[in-house]
Amino acid sequence: MKRTLITSHSGCLNTKMNSMEYIKKAMQMNVDIIEVDIRYTENNKVLLNHDELDKENLDGYLSLESLIDVIKPYKNIQLNLDIKELDKFQVLENLIIEKDMLDRAFLSGVKPEMVRELNKKGYKLPMLVNYRLDVERNTEIDYLKELVDDIKTMNVKGVNLHYPRASEELVNIFHEAGIFISVWTVDEEEIMDKMIEIGVDSISTDRVDLLNRKLQIEK
Repeated sequence: MKRTLITSHSGCLNTKMNSMEYIKKAMQMNVDIIEVDIRYTENNKVLLNHDELDKENLDGYLSLESLIDVIKPYKNIQLNLDIKELDKFQVLENLIIEKDMLDRAFLSGVKPEMVRELNKKGYKLPMLVNYRLDVERNTEIDYLKELVDDIKTMNVKGVNLHYPRASEELVNIFHEAGIFISVWTVDEEEIMDKMIEIGVDSISTDRVDLLNRKLQIEK
């Protein structure tokens, strides 16, 4: 069985979200994927922040370009770009291509309707679709197969699910169809154990230290 990947949730281990402090702490913890939140300035600069930017104080934000310059030499680290707005998306993709990071970066925070809109425009960045399946039906085989058929029409890398929506049945059926499964945000030890046991591909967490220890024990 493949090892579960560790995704650092922005601001993990009590660091400031989307900061260089956070990035360096995540790298020290040997995470596989670093998640950041994407925003744009009026002059087409890509900055990292969860909420809307303070246009009067843009110097306080870390740029995506600065982040890429730090992590690029570390070939094992991927970027999860949680987009908060679709405007100026071409600016983001152009930067990723310019920095030769297309094979190490992917989008999250995109709902099915957003994915379809981006696909129509021919964008190349891989995506994890935020899929809101019915948690009461997440063990029903026929229902899960219908979801697979729908997801396959979207041309995505995989799905990004809130962890209660994941089940062993879902993981098995999605994996049979080649669909990558990432779950968020798991900080409790018992839930980590369950997600590892059912075989999700990646777990997003603020407790990267705890998840790292668990996966070391699993080896």
